[in-house]
Amino acid sequence: MEMMRASQRTESHLNVALFIAGALWLGLVFVLGAHGSFARTPGALPLPILIGVAGPVLIFLAAFFASRVFRQRRVNTAMPVAAW
Repeated sequence: MEMMRASQRTESHLNVALFIAGALWLGLVFVLGAHGSFARTPGALPLPILIGVAGPVLIFLAAFFASRVFRQRRVNTAMPVAAW
């Protein structure tokens, strides 16, 4: 019983941490975009955009492989299927 409560607390903390991390990332990208940090001269590689897009994916993959709780949460979450 106690182990189940600890697991629920861990999952709750994980959800809060994921929400905060996502909100911070979105805020950072928004502020950087508003300041023109993603603008590049013609012909230049769009590395800031690549970092802005690939950053969350790389962080997700790192968390997925490093954290058992995160992996279980993602595997057990039903993914919505787009019905076209």
